[in-house]
Amino acid sequence: MWIKNELKRQVNFLALWLASTVSNLGDGLFKWGLPIIATKLTSSPGLVAGLTFALTLSWLLFAIPAGIIVDRIDRRQLMIRASWIRAMIVCISAVAVAMDYFALPVLYLSASLFGICETLVDTAAISIVPSVVPSKKLEWANTLIMSGQTVTNEFIGPLLAGTLTAISITLTLGSSCIAYLIAAISLIFIRGSFKSTRLKYGSVITDIFEGFQLFWHQKLLRTIALLAALMAGCWSAWSSILVVYIITPGPVGLSEFGYGLLVTVLAIGGIIGSILVIPTQRILGRRKILLISFVTMSLMLVTPSVTTNTWIIAATMLLGGIGSTMWNILVYSLRQHLIPSAFLGRFTGVSKFITRGSLPLGSAIAGIIAEIANVRMVFIFSGVISILSVILFLKLITTEALDEAEKQICLS
Repeated sequence: MWIKNELKRQVNFLALWLASTVSNLGDGLFKWGLPIIATKLTSSPGLVAGLTFALTLSWLLFAIPAGIIVDRIDRRQLMIRASWIRAMIVCISAVAVAMDYFALPVLYLSASLFGICETLVDTAAISIVPSVVPSKKLEWANTLIMSGQTVTNEFIGPLLAGTLTAISITLTLGSSCIAYLIAAISLIFIRGSFKSTRLKYGSVITDIFEGFQLFWHQKLLRTIALLAALMAGCWSAWSSILVVYIITPGPVGLSEFGYGLLVTVLAIGGIIGSILVIPTQRILGRRKILLISFVTMSLMLVTPSVTTNTWIIAATMLLGGIGSTMWNILVYSLRQHLIPSAFLGRFTGVSKFITRGSLPLGSAIAGIIAEIANVRMVFIFSGVISILSVILFLKLITTEALDEAEKQICLS
């Protein structure tokens, strides 16, 4: 019986890992391909940044409802259905391009619908992990999942997006569609029920209140989320305008393929970060790794404001990739350890509302600054705010608070 259960658990995790990895390949193709496509339609940095706003607005509007949904229905089934819908959205976009009905409004609509599905899939994916692997293996599981996401979303995805878009926009979108179809099929092989363990359900208003109440009472996770929101908004501002800065006629002057290569440096950093996170945490502790992560991300965000040298920008992107991956693995694991499974969807929804809700705000501010001033001012803005977040981290995230969290993890 033990062997049978262990085999089932291994198969379930493998299917979840494969679905997450392939789904993120689709994300990488779609998200990194969209700005490249937009530069073919407009030279306005504000309109290009608007695509990131459309993609991420759902985290501000839909993250909390997504958390409630995740805690009410089977999380695996939700991920399957959302993957089918994402495949359909991208497929329709590809058909629209093939029929030469290709305009910015089509891109904005596709990005908005895609973003809603992403809130559901990402919230469910984080919440389902503790049901697939035992508590003592959460860091290991999150490391493998994050490694797969990094390789496909930030390495293969951008590289393929740049290459395929140079050949055919339809080819980029079609490849993304196939990735989502494979992800949905992979999830079918996960066996078992993954519905929340709640015994009864209250009203939607009650669920929203419980999610915020739990979020507020978790002081450490609440503070981490608020700091992450500052950094995420800066990252969004940086990434939404980066394509205009990098690709010709931007100051750096790279081709679309060169831009794809540059962005893959983030993924290389992510792979390194996923390899280093567990051993470095054992040596330095969780707080120091989180602090180092914030510092590396801040360095990446501010660098384009002071240089157009491709190699220097790439070096800081490597460090940023290392830092962001280590941060995500440690924070996701901490949340999964400290929050009961029955509440994990709602807590994740509120947490994502705070952290990723800053993404559309960052991209909107980036578009405004770029239109009023210039693109370089966006990087100055991102750098200053991100450095401020590092200072706040030093003051607010204490060693004592993290030590207390580690004790709770040991007792769980």
